[in-house]
Amino acid sequence: MTFAQPQNTIEFGELVRRILVDEKRHAVKSIAAALSLNPAALYARLRQKARFSPAEIAILIREVADDRLPHWVFVGSTLAVVRRPLPVTVGAGALNGSADRDSMVLLCALQAEEALVAALAGLCDDSDRLRPDHAPRLMDATECAQSALLSIRLHLIRRAAAEPLDANRAGSFERLVRQVLVTEGGLHLRALAEALGIGYTALHARMSGLTPFTPAELRRLFVCYPDPRLADDLLAGTPYVVIPRPLPDRSRTGDTPTRTGFKALRAIIDLQRALAAPASAEQQSTLRRTLEGALGLVATMRWSMTYFGGRGSGSPRPLRFANGGDRSLAQQSDAARSA
Repeated sequence: MTFAQPQNTIEFGELVRRILVDEKRHAVKSIAAALSLNPAALYARLRQKARFSPAEIAILIREVADDRLPHWVFVGSTLAVVRRPLPVTVGAGALNGSADRDSMVLLCALQAEEALVAALAGLCDDSDRLRPDHAPRLMDATECAQSALLSIRLHLIRRAAAEPLDANRAGSFERLVRQVLVTEGGLHLRALAEALGIGYTALHARMSGLTPFTPAELRRLFVCYPDPRLADDLLAGTPYVVIPRPLPDRSRTGDTPTRTGFKALRAIIDLQRALAAPASAEQQSTLRRTLEGALGLVATMRWSMTYFGGRGSGSPRPLRFANGGDRSLAQQSDAARSA
């Protein structure tokens, strides 16, 4: 079995060196301290193109907070990087850990539904062609729906979300890979080794925590097996999360923003039913699939709003990160399709 791999661009270590040394965007001393290294050791590793483990990659993404680092990890996969959502507000307060978890996720689902209905109402008024004065409000509504759905995922996957990152937590990510892909997914280790382009013995060393995955292997892992639980574990404590990458080709073949939005609304209603169902292993699997399906449809709706909204008015308006960052979901989709 052969998997398509993203085209090789710059190596991860070279990208880190460029950001820290050439562009001097962050103090090397503080980054080295976060990695439990002294600055001289970090410089040496950058010069020698030393490998960074998944735990160290997570620390670099957290401390450097440069969009290029997480984008490098997920390029070519079906996962797109966005900024971590702010706490969801319902009424006068924010949802926090003191509230009952079941109530929190249900309130988030209701807020996602309310925001999407608001966006659909505006789209129906505009007949799928966003008026310039309506576009920011409707894009904000879909972003609110996306953030609420992401909050549900983060509440459901609390295992590593609040853990401080430690460069010495060797084997944590590798154990989760074994649990998700091998134990739960039934994937044979030889098939995983083939997908990663390494031998069975080398994979066994990685899965045992003796040798960490390299950055290139990590990227191939997400290309071949883009499970959001693995991404959430890697990005825990960073400013980033992932969503299903928008499907622009589907939008270009007849799915208008309104039609995609109604599909997303139906998926959110299905999600509410799944949240209300009795807890079981099967229910949890259904819940994950339904949640990711809803996130993917909202992302595709946002992408199609960008391009449908640009008709007759020049270039399309880029989608924003949750914090207003400068890399659009549309750009990530185009990069992934060309990779």
